[in-house]
Order: sequence, then structure tokens, then C-alpha cells
Amino acid sequence: MNVNTNTLKDFRRSLKERHNELEREVGEILAEFVGEITRFQFDLFSQHTVEFLPQNCVFDYAIRIKHRNSEEWILIELKDYEDSSLLVPHAQKFGQSCTLFEQKFPDCKVHRLLMIDDDATSPPANLTQECLNQGINLQHFSRLRMLGDQIEGVGPEFAFLEYLKNSFNIVIRYEGPPTIEVQAIKQAFDGKENYTFSIPAKKLLPLAYVFRAAAGDPSLEEAYQRSIDQKRLPKIRKFILSGHVAAMFPTNIVANIPIKSSAELKEQENGIVVITLPNEYAALHIIDGQHRLYSLCRASDDDWKDLVDYPFLVTAYNRIVNRDQAKIFFSINDEQTGINPNLICYILSRLQEDKEGVAAYIALR
Repeated sequence: MNVNTNTLKDFRRSLKERHNELEREVGEILAEFVGEITRFQFDLFSQHTVEFLPQNCVFDYAIRIKHRNSEEWILIELKDYEDSSLLVPHAQKFGQSCTLFEQKFPDCKVHRLLMIDDDATSPPANLTQECLNQGINLQHFSRLRMLGDQIEGVGPEFAFLEYLKNSFNIVIRYEGPPTIEVQAIKQAFDGKENYTFSIPAKKLLPLAYVFRAAAGDPSLEEAYQRSIDQKRLPKIRKFILSGHVAAMFPTNIVANIPIKSSAELKEQENGIVVITLPNEYAALHIIDGQHRLYSLCRASDDDWKDLVDYPFLVTAYNRIVNRDQAKIFFSINDEQTGINPNLICYILSRLQEDKEGVAAYIALR
């Protein structure tokens, strides 16, 4: 069954009839992406049967992704392990089926995902090694549940982009021009450099990636970013749309051009640096400012009519390592001394030009 917007209702109805709880829960999360992803092609297949003479294979779920002349498949096998001794032979069989798929469709890049439930019993010790041998990404369902939580905060598309990058190192390359140019001002001191520029939020959002820690994922062991606070996002979005004098955030978003990026920096005679960024996800890693940026992920079409080309100021470092990004993050969020709230209240009370000043005055009185 190829799940599209026309069959989504039938697909969700069929999930309720499934006896396997893991299949049902995984299907419910995957269904959140159908019809919600616009920047690249996303197709979901359920109980996908592929014929290989003289046999055929059935994958629990399969995802087809098409982006700028690339076609990638994620083949998904689910396993409840009441009898954990069956997991290793199950992984072997799944790996063999994926190999047959690759042989039949050599032009497609294939990613293998074996998802097991969150049973308290530990899986067999040799399962991890067998998955490595078969090129299989082994995940517990809790990882997909985290993806479901991300959907609530930043919407299906941006949650899925992050999941693809973290799980399979899939970097979506968008249609349209292959690069985006910005003009920046270079700052340098003590052998360190960064570049400050303005960019519309609509352009920055698809390029941004947060190196966020995910429980139990060794590939993200150097991740330093905290989980996004979903409750803050609507409040920040409301503030941006309020017309408040500070709603344009004069403080900068801090980012990094990743080490293996194809980005180019060219200094001009007038002191301006032209930065050419690839038009793809994770072209910039966000060090600080993720909440103000992602607050606009769920902005409505009417909101964007008001925002138009709403800009963010960005200060970007050029290809610094993860530990230095972490140092910058902690310096911004931990070591700097905040202003005493009583002083803020006093200052506002002296400016009784609006309701904030009047409220501060009343509070002090």
C-alpha cells in the first residue's frame, strides 16, 4: 500500500486493526509526515512487497525520498522480541532482503532500519555486531517516540529532517538554485574569526541543524545541545508577531559552517565577505538561538504574510570543531551574568509609555 494524502484516512483506519502494537505505533508516527512535507518528495509504503525471482520480500514499512536528482529508500523492519534469541537470525534475513533490493534497484541508495521494542529485557549481545555486519541501523522504538515529540514542537518536516541527518546522515538538497549567497562582515581577534550577516528567517530555517543529543545514540556522543522546549515556541512566535520594538531580536543567532561543508568564503575589496552556502539541510549548525528560529516552524500562511522577509542576524564561525562549539554554547548560556530582575523592573517603571512600564511601576509601588 502506497500511502498518500488520498489514502491516508484508510491507512490510519487499517492501523487500528493491526494486532502488533509496535507496527501500529510506528505507523501512527510515520503517518504524521504524509502530506506535510513540501521541500522534497516523501512517499510511505506499508507492508511493501518487492518481487525477486524466484522469491519476494515484504518490508513492514518503506520510505522513498527524492531530492535534487537523488532517490533514497529507508527499508524498515519491526520486531517485538518476546524470544530475543530470534533477533539475530531475523536481522540476518532482513539484511539479505535489503541486499536483494539494492541489486534490483542499483540507482537507489538504500538505508536499513531494524526497530525493536522497548522491552526491559536486553537484546542479545551479538545483535549489535550482526547489524553492523549487515549494514543495519538498529534502533529502539524510544528513538522514534522522540521524533514524535519533536513533531509537536517544530512540525513534521523539520522534525523529519533532523531524524534523517542523525539516523542515516541523509542531508536533503533542495530544488532550485544549488547555493545561497549572503554578504557578511568579518570579525577577527587572536587568530579567531567569525562572520556576521542578515538572512530572512524563511531562508535560514531550511538550512539550520541543531547538534542535539539523542539518548543511546553513540554517533551523537559529542552533541551538546539541549532538547527544544516546546512550550516556549508559541510564546516567542507571538512576541515576534507582536510588533514590539525588540521583536526583531537585535542579539545574534550563533552558528557554525560545518567542517565538511562545500561553502565558500570570498573577501571583497570593501571588507565585505561573500559567503556561498549550499542550498541544503544542515548547511549551518545552530550553536545558540534555536528557540527563536524554530518558533517560526509552525507559523501559519497568514503569519508569514505579516512576517514577509523577517530577518535574523547571524554570527557564523567557519568550520570549528564540536568541542569549540560546545564551549561557545556554554559561555553564552552559563558564564554570562544576567541583569538583576529588580533593575529591569525599575528601568521599565521610569518609562510609563506603555502597559509594560505601567505594570512595572505598579509592581514596585
